[in-house]
Amino acid sequence: MLTPAQQRQFDEQGFLRVDNVLDRADDLRPIQEEYAARLDELITRLLSEGRLSSDYSDREFRDRMTAVYEETGETFAQFFNLSLPLLDVTDDTPFLTGPAVFALIRNSRVLDLVESLIGPEIQSNPVQHVRIKPPQKILDSEMRASGMVGSTPWHQDSAVLTPDSDAKLVTVWVPIHDAPVESGCLQFVAGGHKRGPISHGFGPIDGLVIPESNVDTNRIRAVPANAGDVILIHRNCPHSSLPNVGDRLRFSLDLRYHPTGQSSGREIFPDFTARSRRNPASEFADAGKWNQMWRETRTWMATSPDAPTTAFPWLQ
Repeated sequence: MLTPAQQRQFDEQGFLRVDNVLDRADDLRPIQEEYAARLDELITRLLSEGRLSSDYSDREFRDRMTAVYEETGETFAQFFNLSLPLLDVTDDTPFLTGPAVFALIRNSRVLDLVESLIGPEIQSNPVQHVRIKPPQKILDSEMRASGMVGSTPWHQDSAVLTPDSDAKLVTVWVPIHDAPVESGCLQFVAGGHKRGPISHGFGPIDGLVIPESNVDTNRIRAVPANAGDVILIHRNCPHSSLPNVGDRLRFSLDLRYHPTGQSSGREIFPDFTARSRRNPASEFADAGKWNQMWRETRTWMATSPDAPTTAFPWLQ
């Protein structure tokens, strides 16, 4: 659990890095292997389509993915993502909800930290993402503008939730490899969560953005992190990521949680009970069923007339 000093720091700053929460071998290596297998699938497809000249099998995962991005000029962000997009979903829209990611969402040490902030009845929030950021020097202008691979603009996590959501949302940012400043670490407006929700506009590729003029630059803090560390983020703390000016790809996960019984802010997506001290039998532990829930959601979004037609309509 968080110490009282750590809880005070989170309450005051709106974010908190906690060091050495996860084990590189037991917790992070399965994630790396799951994404490496997914990259194999992508490379096999691209080779069969004549869009790639090599399988780059002699390279480590990060360098291999960087080579694919550089040769094709595409990001393939959705191919690796943990959730579906809100718009233009088809029967074959890709996503990745594998057992290693599921195990990380339910990791007891992660949930201990979350419990310190929102209590013991914890729901896994479905607004979760992977962030794969290759070196900035290989990206074209459109790729750089995409928060999935380029530098993420200033925003609050609460901005993507529906207005009726009262969720006491907390984000757990997990670097899968070391994330020093030069690789595009996160930066925060310290104490900015105390302002409450801030008006957002739309970025160049439909991302939600806090205008630079509304960011207190005197309170910006860059927070590098190592693999095994996690960063806890208040739903209203303004944050962004720096560009990756290094030579290695930066790979991280956004995991989110809210108290059970509160609206997830994305009701069309599947959430589940990650921890319950009151009723442990209600905890969801079936990775295969979780994946199936997302598949069923994809089918509904691809075929139902009630599926969203506009992203974030409350901001239009």
